[in-house]
Amino acid sequence: TSGRCYGNVYWLVLPGSGGGFGQGAGSLGGGVVRINATLFVLHGRVSSNGATATGSAAGGGSGGSVLIQTQLLSGAGRVVSNGGSANVAYYSSYPGAGAGGRIAVYFEDDSQWKGTYQSIGGTALTLSRYGGAGTVFTKNTLTSYRKLTVDSNSVVVPASSITNPLTDVSGTYLADDTATSYVFDEVALYRSAQLAIYTAAGPCSFTITTLLSGDTTGSIHVLSTQALTVNPTGSPNLLSSVYIYSGAAGTFPPLVYLSGTSFLTIKGQYAGAYDIYAQGRAAVLFANTASPAGMAAGTLSFGTITLTQQSTMAMENAVNILANNILVQDKAALSSPRVNLVVNDTLSVLHYGAVHADRLGALAMAGTGPGKVSGASGMGGGHGGNGGSIGALAGKSYGSVYWPVLSGSGGGTGNQATGGPGGGVINITAPTIVLHGRISADGGNQLGDAAGGGSGGSVLLQTRVLQGRGIIRSNGGSSLIDYYSSGGGGGAGGRVAVYAEALGSWSGTAVAFGGPASAIARYGGSGTVYIKDTTLNYGKLIVNNNGITIPSATITNPTAGDDMYTFLTDPGVTSYYFDEIQVLGKAGLSLVTYPTNGVPVSITTPLLSGDRTGSIHLLAQQTLVTPTSDLAASVMVYQAASLILPPYISLRPVSLSIAGSLFNVTDMDIRQGATLTLSRFGSTNNITARNFVFPGTINVYNGGSIVNADASAPGLALNATVNALVGAVALPSATFFTISPSAVVESFATVAITACATVADLVVLPNQPCSMATGGWVYNSIVVRTNSYIRVDDANITTSSLSIEQGGQITSDGRGLASGAGTGAGAVYSSSGSGGAHAGYGGPSDITAITKGVYGSIFQPITKGSGGGGSAGGGVIKIIATGLLDNNGTISSKGNSASGNYGGGAGGSVWIQTDSMTGLGSVDASGGAGAGTGGAGSGGRVAVYITGASNFTGTLRSSAGTAAAAYRGAAGTIFVQQPATNKGATDTDADGTSRILRIDNFGNTAPATVYTPLLASHLGSTTLYFDAITLGSGGDARFDDAASSSIITVGVLDAAGTNGVLSVGGPLGAATGRTVNVTIQASPLGALSVGANGRVSLPPTLVVVSPRSPSFEVYGTLCGVQNIVSQNGAGTITLRSNGRTCTESASTWLFQSIYLHTATAMSVEGYFENTAASAFLNTTSIYIADDASLSAIYSVVVGADVIDVAFTGSLNADLGGHLERAGPGPGRRDMYYSTAYGTGGAHAGQGGASSEGATLGNSMAYGSMYRPITFGSGGGSGPAGGGALRVVVTGTLCVNGSLTSNGGGQIGSTSASAAGGSVWIETLNLAGTGLIGASGGDMTSTTSGGGSGGRVAVYVSGVDTYTGTYRARGGRCSVAGQTGGAGTMY
Repeated sequence: TSGRCYGNVYWLVLPGSGGGFGQGAGSLGGGVVRINATLFVLHGRVSSNGATATGSAAGGGSGGSVLIQTQLLSGAGRVVSNGGSANVAYYSSYPGAGAGGRIAVYFEDDSQWKGTYQSIGGTALTLSRYGGAGTVFTKNTLTSYRKLTVDSNSVVVPASSITNPLTDVSGTYLADDTATSYVFDEVALYRSAQLAIYTAAGPCSFTITTLLSGDTTGSIHVLSTQALTVNPTGSPNLLSSVYIYSGAAGTFPPLVYLSGTSFLTIKGQYAGAYDIYAQGRAAVLFANTASPAGMAAGTLSFGTITLTQQSTMAMENAVNILANNILVQDKAALSSPRVNLVVNDTLSVLHYGAVHADRLGALAMAGTGPGKVSGASGMGGGHGGNGGSIGALAGKSYGSVYWPVLSGSGGGTGNQATGGPGGGVINITAPTIVLHGRISADGGNQLGDAAGGGSGGSVLLQTRVLQGRGIIRSNGGSSLIDYYSSGGGGGAGGRVAVYAEALGSWSGTAVAFGGPASAIARYGGSGTVYIKDTTLNYGKLIVNNNGITIPSATITNPTAGDDMYTFLTDPGVTSYYFDEIQVLGKAGLSLVTYPTNGVPVSITTPLLSGDRTGSIHLLAQQTLVTPTSDLAASVMVYQAASLILPPYISLRPVSLSIAGSLFNVTDMDIRQGATLTLSRFGSTNNITARNFVFPGTINVYNGGSIVNADASAPGLALNATVNALVGAVALPSATFFTISPSAVVESFATVAITACATVADLVVLPNQPCSMATGGWVYNSIVVRTNSYIRVDDANITTSSLSIEQGGQITSDGRGLASGAGTGAGAVYSSSGSGGAHAGYGGPSDITAITKGVYGSIFQPITKGSGGGGSAGGGVIKIIATGLLDNNGTISSKGNSASGNYGGGAGGSVWIQTDSMTGLGSVDASGGAGAGTGGAGSGGRVAVYITGASNFTGTLRSSAGTAAAAYRGAAGTIFVQQPATNKGATDTDADGTSRILRIDNFGNTAPATVYTPLLASHLGSTTLYFDAITLGSGGDARFDDAASSSIITVGVLDAAGTNGVLSVGGPLGAATGRTVNVTIQASPLGALSVGANGRVSLPPTLVVVSPRSPSFEVYGTLCGVQNIVSQNGAGTITLRSNGRTCTESASTWLFQSIYLHTATAMSVEGYFENTAASAFLNTTSIYIADDASLSAIYSVVVGADVIDVAFTGSLNADLGGHLERAGPGPGRRDMYYSTAYGTGGAHAGQGGASSEGATLGNSMAYGSMYRPITFGSGGGSGPAGGGALRVVVTGTLCVNGSLTSNGGGQIGSTSASAAGGSVWIETLNLAGTGLIGASGGDMTSTTSGGGSGGRVAVYVSGVDTYTGTYRARGGRCSVAGQTGGAGTMY
């Protein structure tokens, strides 16, 4: 048993205690030193150390007591009361070290004291225990300022909490048996110190009046019957952890600020802490016993909660949280097993932030739908769907699609391994939710071989406004690890419901996927996502299983759980209504009524949509009603079930299986591999089974088929006219069908096209297309039926109303300029062709160049697409609909695709003017695909003008055709002008009209030199306003006009895809023509590049969100920006040499603040190899979060009032100096037996020599130790040296991460490393625990030499509390090369 703590922290009179005997004598404790002097000058040592044990397995003695009383304390000596170290172990006997003693110092003036106090525990070997730290108490007797310091010398306490002060070891205690209160002005805890109170006097209070300080690694433990008061009127910073145990109490300031590795754990009562700010991996935990003072446990109330930089706030059990505002970002997380979160103002979950209940639901084999066990296999837990299983052992589906409030269930146990837990419950009510991160309740993955995954939990959001690009998720856990032939099952997806008044600003995703499983296991079924806003009467249901194939094609017994489907299981609900049902990702949807199955239940929706991979299963007594004619999911109608559809339906490529009743259908198209399956148990319109009557026509083509579900039971009666068109696979035969009338099968291959009739009301019937030649065509109304089309050759169509049904088309595809013709004609050389150009550049081929003949109008497109090098371009369509344009089909003017190795044609033009536009169809002016090594045709031009209401939810597209990556073309332009009240509108200038320009290549990212120019000739004016420019994936565009100055204003620059970029000005890095002026009024900002002749004005706060890298790049002039914020996941911000902010000289940048969030980067470029000229970055404050970086290229001066570099953040000029074999001290290169070896670059020292090429000699040193401004030289081959970084700070420079200018290390097998560069720091105050340095690059696997260290100079004119590392070493060599010479640190 270790020695117990004792002694008075204020007044020291007790010696240290001896260590215990082992196989030899224990050691002595320290004695007592008391000094009372008017003047005490200490340059030596005052100590009362415990002795180190001498006997085998013997314990160390504890430190004694040192008490000093003086008026004036000065000197640079040491006051020490350390514990003695333990001796070596004896077999399995492991001795303990002695604890630190106690030091108390009283003084009137210690301003001349530069010495140290130390009272640490003794050291011990592995498996032995270190001694606990002692205490250091200081008091200024004039100001009465009392400070307690505990330093544990980085000894981590074995237990994470204290259960019994008499037996728990390695902690530090305030242990006066008679004390009932302790009061300090400051408590400072360092290096994992653990502080608690032990007293025999009963309840005890502990008050810190001003400051709880430290390095964020220490902790205060407040045990039962004790009370802690922290900084009630002082600093809100808690720089040490605080644990409030059950039965204890804590009082905190109104604002609590946590950083670093600080923890705030509350299991008892607390007061204060109304506002919480946590950053830098700090953690807050509220146990189920926590409660605000005077309130019962279970409800927590806050003003503002801010979690950032990987910090966390967790609830141990179900809780209600009330708050005014909550912000979670930068890999931070707010979590709870079950939380009702009510926010009065705004909940912001920004990039990489999370509010979640992941893995916090029911444990393995528990919950409402737990997975069961079969042999060595554990099945998946169920919730929104059934869990994955083999047999009837998976967790069953349960819960409400409308109001999800149940936890996910645990997976089954596998081969003695635990199944994954279910997800918890997140219930959020907030007026505004800004979501760029994640709100989730995922189930947990299996925890061992062949175990089942847990099911997703529940997410319920209620808000007025939901905006952002984030994700709402409740996925099932995985089961990917088998045990021989035994596999588990994935957990089912959970349930998500979102209620919002406005969803127009949210472009994120909501999913509830089933958990994946191994090849011999079963995936979990999908969960449900329900979304309702004010535009929907009944809401939208989404069932998506992420492309996971369901094992069985039919449901055999949904209540048994042996089918991995999704079920609607709302208790008591017999009629479901949805505005839309979307089934995709191979999901299967069905209904189960509880508590009794078999009760009649119906589901009604005006729109059944999807990706044609999902399925809906109607079981006995179930009915689906939908007017959707183009079924976007397969439908299986089981016996005694009913399906009610419109008279005409189209199957492409889905299946319709009828074993029940099909109502209303008279005509049908079956194509693209679709199948109509008829069973002897089914019928149409509830007539006698086996009888199917379709009074109209069934057209079967393009892989379609009609089959008998019961091949062994012939005799189905099919009464219909069946046309077997080209490509039909299977038709009804006399073997299995009785067909009437007798002549029902007719075949034809082509359809003649005639001119459209000149009538008032034009109706284009199925399979009876017509054409419109050049000129004007005027009608009262136009209807284009399914499976028909109007072919347009540069025609202007005017009509009061236009209706295009699903499968109908108005097309001018390939009706533009012929192959090799037009302003943007693609070239052909040696059987290889480039793509045609129109709105963007055409793609090159492997032989021919990019096609750059761009032309046409963005606003009034009337030009044909140019032919590619091998195919025709798209034609021209102009439509004026004075009433309604209802497009559920296609309006297209696409370029033709090529064959061989030829190029695709460019897209043509589509110009639409209408009062109102509705439908689900598409408008397309895309280019044709390039074949082989041929180039893709560019996109064409689309312009849509809507004067009235619109609810068009289809697709507008003008992308380049597809091609191999090196041969892709550029996107075209899409311009939409409509009233600001319409869906999808943006009205930045509040004039009532939305004007949006979109450039989107739909993921076909082209080479950097292939883009969409936006010239004055395309714009029609050099002074324009867009409410928004949206850049889709691969949509690279450039305002680039050498002929005249342009003044463009853009409300919002939105990067909807992953890598679209808008460039302003000429080719990057080279001034061309006159200045192009662009103003962007709102932020966040998509990807933007400012060329040398570009001038961009932006909002005062620039928020960069685009993941493209660089996402923001400036070669020209940047105006208006005062604050830069780079959100998580954004690409690099790059400020190039010769660029500037608006009123500054070249390479000078002036801002108020820069905030780089986690995992983001910013770089500033100086002048190449010119240390006399630097780039200047001047700002009031810079914050660099964890894993973020601010990099200097070449020579850069950074000036600020405050710079804060977080724990894994970086401010650096690494690899920013001389290139290989360049600089005043370049490395050299030699060849030895055909292998390259080289010497390291030099700077402050010599570069290391190669072991094979030692005759090369060493490069000489250079540069100033006091004013370092020189680059590190490159090595004999490979990377660059460090650059020159000068940092000037008028306030505090805090470096908890790194501030470096390191040389590059080994690249490949033949390189030699480069030298470190220069770091020159001038600051008022310096703080932190990080790294400041300029080291040479290391060599890891060759015999080349290491780079020299660089030069570091640090000038601190105020307070220096920096306790981190300085490093300027030479590059190390792990093989036989020579280490580089050391650098200098001044």
